[in-house]
Amino acid sequence: MSGNIKTREFAISDYDTALELWQRVEGLEIAEGDDREGVSHFLARNPGLSRVATDGAAHCAVTTDAADIFIIWRLILLTRRAELAGV
Repeated sequence: MSGNIKTREFAISDYDTALELWQRVEGLEIAEGDDREGVSHFLARNPGLSRVATDGAAHCAVTTDAADIFIIWRLILLTRRAELAGV
């Protein structure tokens, strides 16, 4: 990672990468409505609310609502820790 983290609006094309990231977060439960179709509907109903953080081409965090913003920082920290450990 370059350390140059930028955010942008979450698009449904980010779903697979987002799911991989969510599955790596200890204690984060992926709910029934978090499938591709459910997320697609959520994005359509709530434009601009969901964000993706990227470091170059790599996704390092995703949030789907304002209450999840802390998850971005936790994911970034976990990603950095894994990077430093060589994982």
